[in-house]
Amino acid sequence: MQQRATRTLEVLEETLTEAFQELQITLEELQVANEEMCQQNEGLAAARQMAEVERQRYQELFDFAPDAYIVTDMAAMIQEVNHAAAALLAVSPPRLRRKPLYLYVAPDEQPAFYDHLARLTKQDGVYSWEIRIQPRGRGPLPVAISTAVVRNAQGNPRALRWLLRGITEQKAVQERAKQAELAIQQSREQLRALATHLQNQQEERRRIAREIHDELALALTVLKIDVAWLSNRWRRADAACRDRLRRMAALLDGLICAVRRIGTELRPEILDDLGLTATIEWQLQEVRKRTGMAYELALPEEDILLEQARATAMFRIFQEALTNVLRHASARRVVVQLSQHPDGLVLEVTDDGKGITPSRLTDRSSLGLLSMRERAHLLGGEVTIQSKAGEGTKVTLRMPYEAMSQTGSRR
Repeated sequence: MQQRATRTLEVLEETLTEAFQELQITLEELQVANEEMCQQNEGLAAARQMAEVERQRYQELFDFAPDAYIVTDMAAMIQEVNHAAAALLAVSPPRLRRKPLYLYVAPDEQPAFYDHLARLTKQDGVYSWEIRIQPRGRGPLPVAISTAVVRNAQGNPRALRWLLRGITEQKAVQERAKQAELAIQQSREQLRALATHLQNQQEERRRIAREIHDELALALTVLKIDVAWLSNRWRRADAACRDRLRRMAALLDGLICAVRRIGTELRPEILDDLGLTATIEWQLQEVRKRTGMAYELALPEEDILLEQARATAMFRIFQEALTNVLRHASARRVVVQLSQHPDGLVLEVTDDGKGITPSRLTDRSSLGLLSMRERAHLLGGEVTIQSKAGEGTKVTLRMPYEAMSQTGSRR
């Protein structure tokens, strides 16, 4: 009996020992778990703090962004708004929250605003359009809007993000560009009208020159012959009659020379008969006869085939350049060079005179310089003038063989 009791006590003691050992292990495991939990809590706190820092950073970026940002629900009820948006709408951020965005859209634009709003849920990515907003206490302002839909994990729309940018200056620039384009178009029409006018003028000059030559010059020549006949027949007439006939003959000689000169100035026959190069050389010879100014002329060896309108324009520009040399340059010598290139002709007129001041080169009232540039521009050409005080002037005319379209292709 005693032995059985002793055995029972020994079993109990062993059981308790094992239980205490297991309890010790459990306590150690609990202590480890507790330490791990403390570490996790510290990590969670650090993550929470980092998340708060990031949220604050995002909020600052949102609030102080230079563009106007607004967050609304799907019905366009304002939830968040930054300072730029508040400034654009002329309302403080607290007063904007929980207000419908349409209140700040120009009344006549509100139907269009709702149409765009209805399309947003069907859009992926950014949806952009332009509209006029109505800031408080101000007139309507044009803005460019970009909107993106915010979706939840299931892909359902839950909010809208709005970016608003004022485009008043952009619209003003567009309007100025439109006006400039209109002005350019009008200028082109004026240039076309001027080209037609100049062409008609050249045709009229040619007609008048031909009539002067064919009718007036011929009639004067016949009169001169008649006067000479009368002079021969009235040799025995009194001195007064013979003197009158001599004066008439001299007057007719002067009139014939004047008629020829006027006809030549209107349209040199040599330009039609022999072409541009011969006419340029003839004009230089005439200038040397009248003024004694020396010249040097360089012409291409091959004949130049150029349509009448371009030949006339080049000769008139050359005449104007030469006239400027005679009137203003006080030059002793002029060098003229005409050269052929694959895309056109280049005419250079260089003098050793006193030069042209920069102000006169750009003076819109200098009709001679302006007419040279306009004549060239009407046919797709260009006139450039290089000059320095005391070092002479060089006028360069570049004239294409054919008219150039706006894209630079030949017509």
